[in-house]
Amino acid sequence: MQEYRRLVAKTVGPALGKTRVDKITGRHLDDFYRALQERGLLNSSVHQHHSILHAALGRAVKWGLIQSNPADRATPPSLKRATVGVPSIEDVQRLIADADAYDPVLAAAIALAAVTGARRGELCALRWSDVDRSRRTMSIARSLTVVDKIATEGPTKTHQRRSIAIDAALEAFLTKRRADQRAYADAVGVSLVTDPFILSRAADGSAPCLLDGLSAGYQRRARALGLTTHFHELRHFAATTAIGAGTDVRTVAGRLGHADASITLRVYAHALEVRERELAGLLGTTVLGTLDGGVAPTAARSPMQHA
Repeated sequence: MQEYRRLVAKTVGPALGKTRVDKITGRHLDDFYRALQERGLLNSSVHQHHSILHAALGRAVKWGLIQSNPADRATPPSLKRATVGVPSIEDVQRLIADADAYDPVLAAAIALAAVTGARRGELCALRWSDVDRSRRTMSIARSLTVVDKIATEGPTKTHQRRSIAIDAALEAFLTKRRADQRAYADAVGVSLVTDPFILSRAADGSAPCLLDGLSAGYQRRARALGLTTHFHELRHFAATTAIGAGTDVRTVAGRLGHADASITLRVYAHALEVRERELAGLLGTTVLGTLDGGVAPTAARSPMQHA
């Protein structure tokens, strides 16, 4: 809901807010969608605007303000699902090492995104109380949203809390991150707040990193390394790496916070296709690879064949 308010305030309102609802036509909406595309928005983002307008104008029909919904006569761009971009593990490691020299907080954000697959807002909302060292888990319970330059904490996209397992490497990384945060507070001469944000540039840990600042910093470091990537691709990296390692889709969906594993299947179909080809090679080699000329001998008849 907060994201919808942000889009209305940022784009829908300035473009259509001064037009009377009974004067809005399908052409108005098509012009608006085209303008969004010219600004570089992805088709999926344009469709999100279309959904907002369709719902709002549908309510206007229900209230008797207009006779029909002009969004029904508009033509948003087609949704052709593109293969998601995924940085290599070498590129992720380079990004972490490079960022660490300029911005340790950004380096921590990159590492956490690549390992946990959490969304940007979820990472920015993480506090140290979300880390349970005794159980070696991290709880993803909230998400940070920025509306009109005001940051607020709210529920995750699916309104569900999820727990992510922490291995020894991530545990050691978090230990270093906490030590660095304490050292910075000591150097500045302040005390950390009771429950600091893990990703905070404030000396006392009281303020979270903001989403756009995190993305902008990531883009700068990526360009410096000659890479073309954006922060959200770290989430894709976590998912495709997990699927490529043979992790079942339901487990991957749980780690990513997908409400339904079918979402994971749709978004990461390309990674599953690679796994399916690997499986075909494994089964083919196992069953046929040792046969002379690749031709299977006549099989012994099963008991069912004798029945």
